[in-house]
Amino acid sequence: MEKQDIRLTTSEISALWTTYIKCSALNCIYTHFLTYLKDESIISLVEDSLNTNVETMGEIEKTS
Repeated sequence: MEKQDIRLTTSEISALWTTYIKCSALNCIYTHFLTYLKDESIISLVEDSLNTNVETMGEIEKTS
């Protein structure tokens, strides 16, 4: 299958950038939480959220 060069619109780029910045900020918050949390059930939730954010940022980086 031939790869097509599909250009993103300004609003699509803006949405991706906003999501990327929000995920980046949340990564800092989650990392801070993981430093001080003691409850194992909460730690696993925060780790899952951090991993989801990292995956989301990776997908956004692939599109650009």
